[in-house]
Amino acid sequence: MSFFEEYKKGVAEYYEVKDYVLKRPLYRPKTNVFTVIAIIFIYGALSFLTAYGIIALFFIQKLKWLVYACVYLVNLCLIINYIGIKIVECYQHYASEERRRKCVCKPTCSEYAIAVLWKYNIFKALKKIHIRLHETCKGDYKIDLP
Repeated sequence: MSFFEEYKKGVAEYYEVKDYVLKRPLYRPKTNVFTVIAIIFIYGALSFLTAYGIIALFFIQKLKWLVYACVYLVNLCLIINYIGIKIVECYQHYASEERRRKCVCKPTCSEYAIAVLWKYNIFKALKKIHIRLHETCKGDYKIDLP
């Protein structure tokens, strides 16, 4: 590919992303803060009931604090990505249009965060989101897929 063709492709990509970021209708999920709070409350209640059931079933009274801790950690590992997605959706719902249009990437940072939280474990997802927010989403318009 010649330099001119490569340059032309880069310019076309730049304007494609710019139009995507600045002109597309913003998606506002049907969610709110109470949804996130309800999910966290339900997580806590189910974890408590599960731990209580294990303690009652196996008569483990001396190590009940350890059973509670293990059950809460296991359940947290199962639901943490979902909680993260709901937090990002709350941002999408409540953030101003001006704030949401500051992203210079396609997909936008919030769309990227949801995709990464679906795809990877929480530690890798948080690392990728951090890199996206603090390093990639600066400068000119660009495409950065998860």
